[in-house]
Amino acid sequence: MKKNNVKIKDNITIVDEISAIENIAAYYFTDEEYTPYYAEMGKVTAIAQNFLSGVEFDTEDYIYELVMTNEDLYKCVNKFLNPSVSKTDAQYFNRMERIMKHVDDIVDFRKQKLIHNTDAFNVVGAMCTAVKDILDNYVQNAELAQGFIEDLKASGINEETLTNAVRKAADQFKMPESDVIEGQRNRIAEQQEQLQKKEVEIQELRKWKRDYMARNVKAIKGAGVVIDSTPKKSVRKNDKK
Repeated sequence: MKKNNVKIKDNITIVDEISAIENIAAYYFTDEEYTPYYAEMGKVTAIAQNFLSGVEFDTEDYIYELVMTNEDLYKCVNKFLNPSVSKTDAQYFNRMERIMKHVDDIVDFRKQKLIHNTDAFNVVGAMCTAVKDILDNYVQNAELAQGFIEDLKASGINEETLTNAVRKAADQFKMPESDVIEGQRNRIAEQQEQLQKKEVEIQELRKWKRDYMARNVKAIKGAGVVIDSTPKKSVRKNDKK
C-alpha cells in the first residue's frame, strides 16, 4: 500500500458507485454459496477502493485489515458506515445507504437465481434438448414428439415432471442405427466435451476466489481483527493477557 494525504474523493462518480455496488454484492457469494457474513468486509473494502484518494493498494494487500489498522484510512471509511451529526459527513452515510439498497436488490436476485438454477434442472434441460434434436430428424417420430409435449402440458412443467416426461420419451424411443444418428451422437459428444472444458475453467476461477478469500480471512484472524464498524482500534491476539 502507498498513501499520501488520504481523504474522501471530492467527486465520487457514478462509475465509482457502480463499482462499489458490484464489489460488495460479490462478497455475499463464494463458490456458489451464500456467504452474508463477508458483507461487512465487502463494504469496508469497496469504500477504500472506490471512494478514497491519496491511497494505492497493491494486489497482495488485505485491504480490510489495512483499513481497520490504519487511523487515516479508518477515519475516512467510517464516515460512510456510521451516521454523523455533521451535515458534511452525513452525506457520506446517506450515500452508502442508497448504495446498499442497490446491493440488496442484486443479492436478492442472485439468491433466487442460485435457488432455481440447480444442477439437476440443467441436466434435465440438456436431456430435453438432446431428445428434441433426435426427434426433429425423424418424421416417423412425430407421434411420439406430440405425446411428449402433451405429457408436459398435462403434468405441468417443473423439475420432477419434466424429468419423468423425458424418461418416458426415452424409454419409448428406439434409435435407428444410421449415419444420421451416429452424426447426432458425435455432435452431442462434442458438446459434452466443450461443457467439460468450460466446467474446468469455472472450477479454476472458483478455486482462485476461494483461495483469495481464505487468505484474506486467515490474515484477519491472524491479526486478531474483529469485523466491526465501530470506531475502535484493532485487537490483536498477542495483545490479549
